[in-house]
Amino acid sequence: MERCSQCKHFERYYTKGVKRFSKTTFGLCTQKHESVNIHDCCERYKAGVRYRGIISKRVKVCLNELLTEISAIRMVIEEEADGKL
Repeated sequence: MERCSQCKHFERYYTKGVKRFSKTTFGLCTQKHESVNIHDCCERYKAGVRYRGIISKRVKVCLNELLTEISAIRMVIEEEADGKL
């Protein structure tokens, strides 16, 4: 059996730090509906990639922010070239 931390049904708990959230050694098993340790094992283990969608959403958000900044810079350069600034 594999560890709970690698299971598709495991949702880790986090604590808020000064600059970022920190991982804890416990989480929620959505199948058992109880808290479990990351090193626990059970017969309900199911492997799977869980974060692919979240990562692609983050990439889209970052790209959108970069494109917005580039557009703003372009507008400033165009205004400066036209003598409006």
